[in-house]
Amino acid sequence: MYQVIHGEIYVQDAKLLDSLCEQFQHIHCYSYNRCKKRDVSGPVRTYCEDKFEGQLNKRWVRDAILSGEAIYTRFEDQKVIFGGRESWDRLNSGCP
Repeated sequence: MYQVIHGEIYVQDAKLLDSLCEQFQHIHCYSYNRCKKRDVSGPVRTYCEDKFEGQLNKRWVRDAILSGEAIYTRFEDQKVIFGGRESWDRLNSGCP
């Protein structure tokens, strides 16, 4: 069962918040791809933590990595799209 919680965030500099979210999504996608390609010697978590050290809070980095690993284990046999509507339309049209 899913529970949806609605809320509002008030910030003076929305660009900073967008930047943090963008970095989180980048790490999330990167960790998924490392799991899928299996091109990392050792645990993906250690590799990604070392690579993205200093960009975000360690907790955020770990959460993004865990989220990427969870998506990989859940949808291992399927294609996963990171992006928006344009990425979905490209996949359906057969373009790379």
